[in-house]
Amino acid sequence: MPEQTAVSKSLSEVLNRAIDISAFKEQSYQKWYFDEHRMLRDVRIDFPRVCQICFDEDPHMDWRWGLGTVARCDKHNALLLDSCPNCHEKYQWHTSLIKGCSNCGLAWQQLAEETKLSIPAMSPIEKMLLPDESGQIAATDSDIRNICRSLVRAARPYDILQESLQRIPFSHMHSELLLNALERIESPWTHSIVTERNEYIRPFRRKLCLDNDTQQYRFHIGYRELANHLSITTTDLRVATKANAFPRLNPRVTNVRDQIFDLRVVNKILHKFEGHLTMANAKSVTLSPRSKALTQGSISYGHVLTSVLNQELVGYFPMEGNYSLITVKVEDLDSWLKDQT
Repeated sequence: MPEQTAVSKSLSEVLNRAIDISAFKEQSYQKWYFDEHRMLRDVRIDFPRVCQICFDEDPHMDWRWGLGTVARCDKHNALLLDSCPNCHEKYQWHTSLIKGCSNCGLAWQQLAEETKLSIPAMSPIEKMLLPDESGQIAATDSDIRNICRSLVRAARPYDILQESLQRIPFSHMHSELLLNALERIESPWTHSIVTERNEYIRPFRRKLCLDNDTQQYRFHIGYRELANHLSITTTDLRVATKANAFPRLNPRVTNVRDQIFDLRVVNKILHKFEGHLTMANAKSVTLSPRSKALTQGSISYGHVLTSVLNQELVGYFPMEGNYSLITVKVEDLDSWLKDQT
């Protein structure tokens, strides 16, 4: 189109190199950039990253550096930087970035010479994620989902609860984190551990952390994860949580999917009832979610579990770590069942 040709010509004159804006529309949005089913829904980032060698040789920004799935410059294989290696300050969108770090004054020339000493080649998975000029990549939607999942796990390697985020957050040296995530996919048993990144925790969860003890995050557990831990259904867990058998870290939250528990607190409660109680010579019965006594009427395993934990019914877990079985006295059970009707 004539208008595009005119703009391209003007930009070429200003930047002193050939510029073609015909591909800008395709580059600005591709279907694979966003997927609501991924743990990181939008892979575009809103913070600057640069190749220090490119900025030393010919200062420019490559649009692909704005994709959180790209770790390195395809021309030099250099790791893209989002923070100054000298003062560790985050780079800002400012014209001063062309010269170097605006905080400590580290010049790109000095940094580029150090970088050129040892640069490994891109791995096959990195090449698969590198878009062509139109924004297309060789990776499939399934590949991107796996990479986003691995990225979250690399950021929070010890957490039980790993949440989906709307977009990739800023964290110091994102490119290193990404390479670690890719390494986890290519070599699951040989990956290195990076520093935990709190940026990958949702803000409302950060507010639940007491006394600045960030290790608490590791023991946060969601509703479904807790049901799996207990080997019970979410329906049975709903009965128990409704009766406050397990305290929530966010008691005001009514949406089940957003309820958070501290696994240490839950395990402490459960441990009190693990197989060390005795029934003397009384006749006992072991119940499970499928027990005949619990498949009739409105009584469920969740009700038995709740009553035992709240000490309304004497019982215990006969197998350590298995909470889908509860042993109670027959006579106590009969009396309890009558009270429930």
